[in-house]
Amino acid sequence: MNWCLIDKHFTTRSSLCSLVILLQLVVGSVVVAQQQVDRSSRLRETVSLDTDIAVTKKLKTAEDYLAAQQWEAAIEVLGGIIDGQSDTLVAASTGRYVSAGAYSHLLLSRLPADALALYRRKTDPQARQWFENGRQTRDASLLRRVLKFAYVGSYGDDALSLLGEWAWERGEIDTARRYWKQLSPADEQSPASLRFPDPQLGRADVLARLMLCNLAEGNFGRAERQRARIHRQFPDATGTLAGRTGRLADIAGALLGEAKGWTLPAPDTTAQTFAGTMSRQQILPLAVDIAAEQWSVQFSAREQRRFKFPSRQPAYPMQPAHSVHPLVHEGIVYFSDADRIYAYNLRTGKPAWPGPEGEEDNAVIYQLHDNLFPIDTHAAVGVPRFSMTIHDGRLYARMGTPMTSRSERELIADIRTDLVVLDLDPKRGQGKLLTKVSADSFGRGGAPWSFEGSPVVGGNRVYIALRRSQPQMQINVACFDSSSGRLIWNRRVCAAVSNIGRNNNLITHQLLTLAENKLFISTDLGAVAALDARDGAPLWVLTYESSPAKSPAVFSDHTEQGLLPCLFHQGTVYAAPNDSDHIFAIDAQSGVVKWQRRLGDRIRHLLGVGQGNLIVSGNSLWGLNAENGEVVWGRAITDPEFYGYGRGLLVDDAIWWPTRETIEIRSQRTGHRIRRQPIPLEAHGTTRARNTGGNLQITNGYLLVAQADRLVVYGESPLPVRPTRREISAAAPQRQRWLAKFPVTVPK
Repeated sequence: MNWCLIDKHFTTRSSLCSLVILLQLVVGSVVVAQQQVDRSSRLRETVSLDTDIAVTKKLKTAEDYLAAQQWEAAIEVLGGIIDGQSDTLVAASTGRYVSAGAYSHLLLSRLPADALALYRRKTDPQARQWFENGRQTRDASLLRRVLKFAYVGSYGDDALSLLGEWAWERGEIDTARRYWKQLSPADEQSPASLRFPDPQLGRADVLARLMLCNLAEGNFGRAERQRARIHRQFPDATGTLAGRTGRLADIAGALLGEAKGWTLPAPDTTAQTFAGTMSRQQILPLAVDIAAEQWSVQFSAREQRRFKFPSRQPAYPMQPAHSVHPLVHEGIVYFSDADRIYAYNLRTGKPAWPGPEGEEDNAVIYQLHDNLFPIDTHAAVGVPRFSMTIHDGRLYARMGTPMTSRSERELIADIRTDLVVLDLDPKRGQGKLLTKVSADSFGRGGAPWSFEGSPVVGGNRVYIALRRSQPQMQINVACFDSSSGRLIWNRRVCAAVSNIGRNNNLITHQLLTLAENKLFISTDLGAVAALDARDGAPLWVLTYESSPAKSPAVFSDHTEQGLLPCLFHQGTVYAAPNDSDHIFAIDAQSGVVKWQRRLGDRIRHLLGVGQGNLIVSGNSLWGLNAENGEVVWGRAITDPEFYGYGRGLLVDDAIWWPTRETIEIRSQRTGHRIRRQPIPLEAHGTTRARNTGGNLQITNGYLLVAQADRLVVYGESPLPVRPTRREISAAAPQRQRWLAKFPVTVPK
């Protein structure tokens, strides 16, 4: 019999599946509707989640009451779960877990009118007070409280509408879309998504607002489909949109015609981290015309000497990985290794802030002085990665050994990792240490913890993943105050048994994704999860059948293992876990799988969504329809000479894709070459060192290529490039000013 470990409770897989089936029978296909993707009960889960069998039994009791039409009793049970056990995970369908609160709201949203009225008589007095106070004081937390505790009450739709309006005013288009979308019926791809049952705002008004979101993002194709729906289904509906009052079909048509001449805000290039932004989705507005190499610097080779990595070809040492992911901030290039952070002037290649006399050429701005781990080589599996995050003039980096768990047979001292925060102010800061938090503080009285990859930052909060290997492999997410380093919350995501992690020193670098006040993590342990960034409460977990690397050698092969955080785009989370050969598109609100796709290629990079396509790469380059996952273009490349060689970029409507010796520039829409001949990197080099592909970055007239062994900076001139105008930024003030031209008025 298959047993599923859930926290401290053991329950059979068959009993969980029986409960899911019973829930479907009681409340119909609306509650746990058949997903477009078939995820049958044969799924073998390998993760342990924090679920509670007592809450599951309460839901079963509520289901029984609903089946017997005992509305008041059902409302009482569901209300108790919402008030006291809302954050507990429960199985909603095969391989999908959601919070008990969201599931309870979903059940309540399907009540008949008379039962819904009964519920509202119980909850409206308190909800009214929260809503009125929140509206008068513009306190969004009070409106969110309405949604958490009385979602289907009489004030739930008012809260959704107003929160969407406020998000629009702040320039947060994705957040506005998320709130307004909940006022429309569930679509075919997300039938189990929570929706308000009877909103006062008409469907035409909601469609018009969603269309406006797409126009503001330049997604004219989707906007046209929404305009056509308004014209076809609601030809006579009237309302106010973008400061205009009249027939919504006419307003929508006029806006769509005008939109193609709009100068939209430039893509956001201010939040600096791996893949460009905290959502891991970025399209750069400007390309660069490469003329010549400007300067280069060699990376330290210490990381390769510190560990002995298994190879599938013992006679030949494995080629080093493209481990370094540099950042550029205000004309300075930053990159790191395990215990040093470097800073170089982007234009000259000289140290950004020369050291004291005798150390003028020293570009190190921070160094760990502790003996974190000896130079003596140790057997390890995994791929070392080094990334950072820059936010609001501060640099955040995960420092220390790249090992995140230690073999049970390892004799070295406990591994240690730190989260450091540096001040990048060119006058007062120059890399000054502001805060340092050690993962050791989490391991007192138990197995040691390690920080995973670099953090994501939102406002004054820093979020980072942690791992420990004993008593079993476990992933947590922690939140800190960005100024003081004070721990705000620490939540377990999942745990799993890992033979590779138990028997080997393990190197990992899991990265979080931050969007819409949600954190997303692809654990590579058989689960993708979403947490509320405010308090760490679990929102949903998607499990899949984990197929980890078949051997330590494969786990250490950078051509098989990618740096693959979730990618968020317009309400959808895209995940390509290293322990699965599938790409998943997941509804960010509900955790429902919209589609999944298997390619004949080991995916190493999720590059982003452009021109309606999800662009992914490995040995080959692929474009998948972002809506349904169909392969639009791409084919498996079989000649290693033309394999992908590093992480590419989306630039305007093009893809910059590095191969071993060139950079190919291809169309995001068709995959065809935009530039007939690839850019030959060797021809633009000025040193004897061989120029190859690597991790790309473009900024202000420069192309940076982080090769396996060095950083090469190319410019648009055969001589060092002079400073040019600052890039147009889509920081919040600019975005807000632009969106203010199209006000959204909530009908009275």
